[in-house]
Amino acid sequence: MRRRDYSAIPPPTGKHGTPAPSPPFELGCQPRPNVEQGDRCHHAKENPMRRLLPALATLALGLGLGALAGIAYAESDAAPPAYVLVAGRVLDPDGLEAYGEAAGPLAQAAGIEILARQQDVASLHVLEGKWPYADGFLTVERFRSMEDFLNFWNSPGYQEAIKLREGKVELDFVVALEAPPAAESGSE
Repeated sequence: MRRRDYSAIPPPTGKHGTPAPSPPFELGCQPRPNVEQGDRCHHAKENPMRRLLPALATLALGLGLGALAGIAYAESDAAPPAYVLVAGRVLDPDGLEAYGEAAGPLAQAAGIEILARQQDVASLHVLEGKWPYADGFLTVERFRSMEDFLNFWNSPGYQEAIKLREGKVELDFVVALEAPPAAESGSE
């Protein structure tokens, strides 16, 4: 292939007649000064790792994206979370510390997340039906799964913790339901 002579073409200029910046890459092979005649192209003695690195980077990216896809697939097969509604009244707030210390770590291990807590049900907005409780609290909790919630609830440790809240809390109800979040179930 014959090289073209571009020396007669003036260099490109930028704003106000200043020379344009050169591109950050070379366009084609340029002769290198002070190199033997048969070895004038700078690609002739290129390091083989220079071509291997992009291939390795592409492979690593592919493996990473594959791993993320695998995680997403595994999570899609995970059990839906359990939502728990608890309503009741605190009779003795000072006596609940022991219950909290005993039950808290067990609930954390089951993946509890407090989504909402209303300390005074008198301020609830009942839009339809009747709320039969004049006072007390309402809490909405989410657990990792119904299995995790039931294992927590039925565990010997939590059954012992329940005894610590006797006479200190009066529960109206504890309701658990298993359902995917609304965004995953297709409803809005």
